[in-house]
Amino acid sequence: MGGACKRKAKSARVLPTRTSRVSTTHPNLPRDGIWRNWAATGRLIELKILRRTATMASTLNPYINFKDNAREALEFYQGTFGGQLVLNTFGQYGDLDAPEANLIMHGMLDTPSGFTLMASDAPPGMPLDTGSTISISLSGDDDAELRGYWDKLTDGGSIEVPLEKQMWGDTFGMATDRFGTRWMVNIHGGA
Repeated sequence: MGGACKRKAKSARVLPTRTSRVSTTHPNLPRDGIWRNWAATGRLIELKILRRTATMASTLNPYINFKDNAREALEFYQGTFGGQLVLNTFGQYGDLDAPEANLIMHGMLDTPSGFTLMASDAPPGMPLDTGSTISISLSGDDDAELRGYWDKLTDGGSIEVPLEKQMWGDTFGMATDRFGTRWMVNIHGGA
């Protein structure tokens, strides 16, 4: 970008820089990441291109498998935690007339609190081994938020350890929801 882009805009107003997330390393983008152009009005327009300089951070998310009720479970979790739910069926990526066409091949719930839950139905022919070796843990210091999750998760489920003050000083409970998923809730320093 040479001197042509350093001309003064005819307008004395300072225009806000528009920012757009663009994942690209295109060789024609300017080195400073700001694309400049003159609009028909004679005002300088700047579009800042944010280059992806690092890879996406690694995440660890629970992925829950269900026999044939992943949709119902994920909708329940959306009602519990809020957020945006995306569901993809086996039929979207295969035979629309197959018996499993309406089952969930992959579902993902992203919540306002930053939680991500993923789930799917086991496809026909794939065994589903259920067990109690994994629990999903929710912890923090927002008493009202965590108790709200607890109340919704235990509705129709079973409580193994009531949500109450424990010997280590936190409020803790353990339950299994109506879909068989085990949950632990720990409220730091809870009353």
